[in-house]
Amino acid sequence: MKKFYMKQKVFSFRDSFKVYNENQNEVYRAHAKMMSFARQYQIFKSENEQLLFTMRRRLFSFMPRYELFDAENKLVAVMHKRFAAFKNRIDIEAEGQSYLLEGSIWAHNFTISNAGEPIVAVRKKLLSWGDTYEIEVADNADIDKMIAFVLMIDSIYHRKKSSNSSSRRR
Repeated sequence: MKKFYMKQKVFSFRDSFKVYNENQNEVYRAHAKMMSFARQYQIFKSENEQLLFTMRRRLFSFMPRYELFDAENKLVAVMHKRFAAFKNRIDIEAEGQSYLLEGSIWAHNFTISNAGEPIVAVRKKLLSWGDTYEIEVADNADIDKMIAFVLMIDSIYHRKKSSNSSSRRR
């Protein structure tokens, strides 16, 4: 398992996150697009500022639904929340693979699994400045995509905390 830490930048005009590896080197950066009706994030590889993914929220859906596009604007994943009492349940479809998120009701601790096998384990630090997550990713997983999934999950469950949330601009 590889370990990463995702931290939200607190004083910013737009939501932004940085992801660090075990050695505290920045490996990913993500920020929300300003002036957008649909919540959108761009996710970059930090070492060369290469755009990896763009995440967009679908505006007209009953439950939150997000789509993940690669740098060529090709749809690579769809994430949608399912109704479940006292549990968080999110279905993720990504390039022919089905993933399932299960976790606590406040999405502080959760796992993403594929065919019953855990791929990602996430723990949110409760006493931290801004949202901070410890992320463990299986060695055989697509790390770039798994980091994007965690960002999407944070957006689904914690978007109302942000004073810059696009959902408040509507």
